[in-house]
Amino acid sequence: AVHGFADVTKGRVPFNRLPMIGKMGECNLMRGYQQGRYRDKCSWVVQGEYRMPVWRRLALATFLSLGDVSRNISDFQISTIKYAYGSGVRLKMDSTANIHLRLDVGWTEESTGVYITIGEAF
Repeated sequence: AVHGFADVTKGRVPFNRLPMIGKMGECNLMRGYQQGRYRDKCSWVVQGEYRMPVWRRLALATFLSLGDVSRNISDFQISTIKYAYGSGVRLKMDSTANIHLRLDVGWTEESTGVYITIGEAF
C-alpha cells in the first residue's frame, strides 16, 4: 500500500491545528515519531507499506515513511527530510469485514514508537 498526504495552512493558525509529523488518527503519519514532534504551517508525508500473509489469519508488514514540515511550501529542502521505518504483525479479527488487530514498531533517528491498533495504518 502507498499513501501520500500534504497539509498546507495560511494565516494565523492555532498551535494545536498546525500540520504535523507523527499524527495518529484516520491514518498514521510517520510511525516512530511522537505525535506532533514536528509542527509548522506546511507538511507532507509519503509512505509505503508491504503487507504479506504468513499463515491463516497472521500477516507481517514492513513500512517506510518520508516527510517534513516547513513555514512555507517554498522552504522545503531535501537536506531536512525526516524518515521513519518499521515492521509489524497483523492478526485478522474478522474475515468478512477484513478487520485486523495490528502491532507495529516504528523507528526514527531520534525515537521509537510502539502501536497497538485495530485497522490498517492507511
